[in-house]
Amino acid sequence: MSRKNALLRLASEQGQLTQVIESILDTMGAHPDLIDLPRMVTGLLRALRAAGIGNPIWFKGCDPVVWREACEWLIELRLQPRASSLLGEQFWLGEAAPSRNPVLNKGVKQFGFPYAALWHVPSDTENTQDYERLLAQLLVATQQQGSDHLYQQRYAVFLDLRRLCTLRYCAIPPELNVWGTAESFLAGSRLFSPSESRSEDAELFAAISRLVRYSHGEEPLTRPGGGGSRGRRPKQGQPELTYFISEDPRGFVLGDPDDPDQLPGRYNILTESTDSHEGELAPDELSPSVEIWVLDDDGSERPYVADKLSRQGIEAHIVRSRQLLPFAYSQFTLAELRDLLFGASDLFEACQQELLHARDPARVQLRIEAILLLHISLWLGQATVQIVQLTVMDNEDKDVDGLALIRGEPAQFSMIVRRPELAGDDRWQATAGIRPSLLRILLPDLAGSSSLIDALLRAFPRSSSQIFTYQTSELEAEAKAVLAELGKSNPRFTLTKVRNYLFHQLVSDTHDVAAASMLSGVSVPSAQTPRYYLQLDTNHLRRIYVDSLQLVLQQVYACAGLAYEPVGIKQVQRGAVGATHCLLPETIAANVSALAGVLRKKPTGRLSEMLTWHNYYTLWVVQMFMLSTGCRAIRNPLRYIDEFEPALGMGAMSDKDSDDRHMSRLVCMPPMLQRQLAQYRMHCEAITRQMIGYLPRDDGSNGWSRGFFLSLSDSGIRRVEIRPATIRQQMEQVVGYTPNRINAYRKFLRTELSERGCPAEAMSAFMGHWLRGEEPQDTYSSFCPATYARVIDEWVTPLLKELGWCALGSPWGVE
Repeated sequence: MSRKNALLRLASEQGQLTQVIESILDTMGAHPDLIDLPRMVTGLLRALRAAGIGNPIWFKGCDPVVWREACEWLIELRLQPRASSLLGEQFWLGEAAPSRNPVLNKGVKQFGFPYAALWHVPSDTENTQDYERLLAQLLVATQQQGSDHLYQQRYAVFLDLRRLCTLRYCAIPPELNVWGTAESFLAGSRLFSPSESRSEDAELFAAISRLVRYSHGEEPLTRPGGGGSRGRRPKQGQPELTYFISEDPRGFVLGDPDDPDQLPGRYNILTESTDSHEGELAPDELSPSVEIWVLDDDGSERPYVADKLSRQGIEAHIVRSRQLLPFAYSQFTLAELRDLLFGASDLFEACQQELLHARDPARVQLRIEAILLLHISLWLGQATVQIVQLTVMDNEDKDVDGLALIRGEPAQFSMIVRRPELAGDDRWQATAGIRPSLLRILLPDLAGSSSLIDALLRAFPRSSSQIFTYQTSELEAEAKAVLAELGKSNPRFTLTKVRNYLFHQLVSDTHDVAAASMLSGVSVPSAQTPRYYLQLDTNHLRRIYVDSLQLVLQQVYACAGLAYEPVGIKQVQRGAVGATHCLLPETIAANVSALAGVLRKKPTGRLSEMLTWHNYYTLWVVQMFMLSTGCRAIRNPLRYIDEFEPALGMGAMSDKDSDDRHMSRLVCMPPMLQRQLAQYRMHCEAITRQMIGYLPRDDGSNGWSRGFFLSLSDSGIRRVEIRPATIRQQMEQVVGYTPNRINAYRKFLRTELSERGCPAEAMSAFMGHWLRGEEPQDTYSSFCPATYARVIDEWVTPLLKELGWCALGSPWGVE
């Protein structure tokens, strides 16, 4: 598979529009090896932003907002370890840029412009925006040409652009009119003459003007051109940081950017990279003891003293916002929802009437599309850049890119659920006995959005399946005007509240932030790590969506004195969305049965059989412990019974924690596990006595008191530490056992218990998933350990028995 196809496949898995990604790569003239692609896309993103300033210039087939979102995703791929493994080592060359352009000597004559040229940054920071506008004009002028078209002229342009970036003062000749329209830039290029220009570096623009002319029909001259010297980029010596990825490249919103009564701006969370021991941890699995928050207040002016005093308040606001209470100022009331829903319907009908005698149908069409945008955003929770790509399909079998409406009774929306990056080595993943993975979920149209779409298509027929015809920025501006009209200028009616409504409603009903994020597409820091361990059945997610929204619609209709008629729902999908490789209960039950069958055969007196039986017994105990406690894949995971409080069977576990133990969590030990650990400890003491003379003498440090495997070689018998690699080796020795990732039980528990109805708060405490402000043991937390112990026992113990676990004794131990 080519690097480009691998990238498009990864984009599809992560909910990106492959057509948009492919268009961006074609516009860039991407190198087949995608050399340093994130840095190249950064250059393209700067050009895109410059294209929208002043007289906007448009790339063909480009929605600027959609392209900018896609570019941000391509840039953020550098933070995903899986991206480098799929796309090759050259995909990202590190935070510190190489000293020379990495495309040199790797096809630069063919891929010099635009691809290699996007790598360079001008040294003249004062005139950087002029240079970026020049790049944008060149990209628009040459967008429809392949990288092999006029390659000599493209290479000459690359050399001149590289030279421009090294100049201390970069003055673009005014004759080129880079800040004008694309047509005026073309006219300026046709008339440009370096000898007549008063610009000091006019010769550097000769090849540029020639490429523009040749791209628009003028016959090229058969002579090479250009020149220049290699430029250098400044090195970055800062320590490498990772950050939580938000759906908005500017970060997570503090409140509501459109509401004057709420805090303005956004924030990003920076953390130091954590060690994922033997590749078993998901990104951000371990929350840092100190979070670094980078605030952007959108340039709001405040006195210095007020700025100093507000830091503590903003910190408290961020922490408290993670509590996600069932009621908040950021959510619509039922009365506001009534006004929004029925007001939008009335406004839609008024637009239909206006069309009968409208002199300007385009203005009415823009308003109808804006109303439809609000309607879909409210009930699906999708971002505007996703909704504007909506298409209509007759059946779900057709290959579709992005959000789609599937016609039928009832109509359904086909929506991508972003798949988290797969952490760790793919070779350790189970290849069988796992949940079938889907990328899309079908959600029924509960609020009648499809009828509005049909009315729009009847009023404005079109040949394509695309619903929206206006640019994202135009639709958002009109949607804000519609909201101001529906809310009678109430500042609470904002696009942010419309988009986030579904997410907050689902959290209020389920208390599961991860499931709400999967259904709505809203990305919040608290949901990011849990989603790596959640692969929910599509029918389960659909039930959550239907139950929540139908209850809301019944209440909203009741506010208007009407009765809501529920929509008939069909269970039509088989598979699960979200994470991948979640073990099926049948797989674990078969593994338990296979391992128990081996252990019930008492070993003979042969030494090799004794060692094999001990290793299988250790594997049994370790697997039961990890499933019962949700223990992460660590070295020597087993704990002593006396480390747990006897009445509640609870103890503190600090698996994969930092030195300050801020992520220690309470784990509960079911009675079955207590008996098994007691028997295993007696077994280890007994077999150690049996092996006197074979095993090396213990140094008295109790280093092997938490269990061990045994190995036999030419050098004799040795104890082997229990760690992820050795656990995996023992799995592969059991006949009929399906080997899996050592952390696989955590994904199974999070998914299975969610679907069975285990309270989300208890699951987060059980898994150890929380950020600042969400700690179960926080000073002001209402978390009750006794209730938590009871809840976990009610859900985990029956699951253990259902899967076939039981406490097994040892032939060498005392019952």
